[in-house]
Amino acid sequence: MRTPQELKLAIALLLINFTAKRASRRIISTSRLFLCWEKAPADTLLDFLLSEISSASAKRCFRKLVAQSARLVLLAPAQEVENILRQQSEDKLPSQKLARSPGFRTLVTRSVLLPFELISQQDDLDDSDYAFGAPIKEIKHFDDSIEYMRSCRIGDSLSSYSPAIELENFTRHVIHFGTDRLIEPRRGSLRFTDFRGDDKVTYGLAHVSVPHIHKEGYLERPTSTWKIWRTRKQNPNEHIVIHETSELGLSSWLETAQLKDGDGLLFIHGFNVTFDEAIWRAAQIGHDLKFPGVKLCYSWASCGKVLSYMSDEATIEWSASHLRDFLTEITQHLGLTRLHIIAHSMGNRALLSVLENWEDKPGATPISQIVLAAPDVDAGRFKQIGKVFGAYEQVTLYASQHDRAIQLSRSLRSLPRAGDSSPPIVLDHLSTVDVTAVGREMFGLGHSYIATTSKVFRDLYYIIQERLTPDRRAGIQKTTHGHWELT
Repeated sequence: MRTPQELKLAIALLLINFTAKRASRRIISTSRLFLCWEKAPADTLLDFLLSEISSASAKRCFRKLVAQSARLVLLAPAQEVENILRQQSEDKLPSQKLARSPGFRTLVTRSVLLPFELISQQDDLDDSDYAFGAPIKEIKHFDDSIEYMRSCRIGDSLSSYSPAIELENFTRHVIHFGTDRLIEPRRGSLRFTDFRGDDKVTYGLAHVSVPHIHKEGYLERPTSTWKIWRTRKQNPNEHIVIHETSELGLSSWLETAQLKDGDGLLFIHGFNVTFDEAIWRAAQIGHDLKFPGVKLCYSWASCGKVLSYMSDEATIEWSASHLRDFLTEITQHLGLTRLHIIAHSMGNRALLSVLENWEDKPGATPISQIVLAAPDVDAGRFKQIGKVFGAYEQVTLYASQHDRAIQLSRSLRSLPRAGDSSPPIVLDHLSTVDVTAVGREMFGLGHSYIATTSKVFRDLYYIIQERLTPDRRAGIQKTTHGHWELT
């Protein structure tokens, strides 16, 4: 059996071949790769591969691949990966015919994740030519991969090379997501639309980077140029960037997300949010909170348009059962110590619908901190569901009088909303925090203060990271009406 490093490198080279638009973008041909795999003695595969690579640029890419092999991640058991690579010799199929097989390509694509910048940072190469993933484990610096290369037995011919490493001025995060959006068939990167999917949860990973220049609460994204239909190219050293989105089967997704004796943080977005926007925000919140555990996001099929409010209202009800399925998998199969949930705006409707009838199973992960931010929920209905809040460690409601989105929702129905602090809702087992004094950001709507207002975010940090009740948090005081105010 080949070593783990050889398995990862070989399957990675196949993935590069399958995702490259032109043959010139491949490091080594598929036929030569299979030949090396079959003929190279134990522990010599890397030297054989290097000897078969002809161009200088391809050799440079291969050396970088070797240098970063610690960051390649097998998504299937090693034995299954080796069986995939043996298939050509065992079936005696021509390598070109096997490479064109959709089934074989699917096996390869679902077997490994690669660092996004592996090839895309090379001179004169366009990153759109590749559909790479990124490492599951967060690595803030290249030191780990360099140290790994030094410790590997890769032969004299490789060890003499000095890999060309580009400086990363960003931090990597992996968001484990669930969604009920429709997948758009396309070559390369996975894309989720604003339409409803097939009435089920799709599981996957989104590999996101947050630049070191990031400011707390901001979503650094490229701005449009003077031609309004063009947007400046995103740069991971300047912008929050989704490098790759991949769909996984449930068992593989659970395996990648498992974290024994660790916490999980789930973000559920609100109205008028696209899939990418949900992932950006989930990464930003996890990054700013310095959350060390598993970062999760549930993205329901919001239309991502202001004028689609009524459609989003219908869809969030449709999504509630899918969110329940997602929460069930998280709490019963990930082995987390506890789960924290942050829901925003209309996303609170699905969450509260699930919590109203939620039952903790023996041995399941308990739901600890629940943050209901600017909930676009009928106040009367909120109070009915609030009877179950005592089952959780702490439930926090953030509300504001300056939330224009909530005010609009209230005017449409002539009924108070839970996210409006006029007056704030006060219930047993609920910590209501009025952020009117500080929550004015986000284009004057005051609706996304949960992530954009520094004082609100610091209070959120105390809740998620320290699990502190309001009486133990700084910058907050209790009113005579029984709720709390940020000052």
